[in-house]
Amino acid sequence: MRSQLFSRPAWAGILVIAVLAASLPLLNLAFPAGHTLHVSSYAIAIIAKFMCYALAAMALDLVWGYTG
Repeated sequence: MRSQLFSRPAWAGILVIAVLAASLPLLNLAFPAGHTLHVSSYAIAIIAKFMCYALAAMALDLVWGYTG
């Protein structure tokens, strides 16, 4: 039997997190500023910067891992 990288619950969790991250800009546009589900433009910009830095860190880790 071949082992899997992640189990089904792990992939489900990754999918839920990806859907929530993709829906943040929609929450900013769909709800007015006083609503509970409104996400501010500042928060979206900070989250986008964190995601870009995380992507750069993973790429750097991949390069350093294979090339030493």
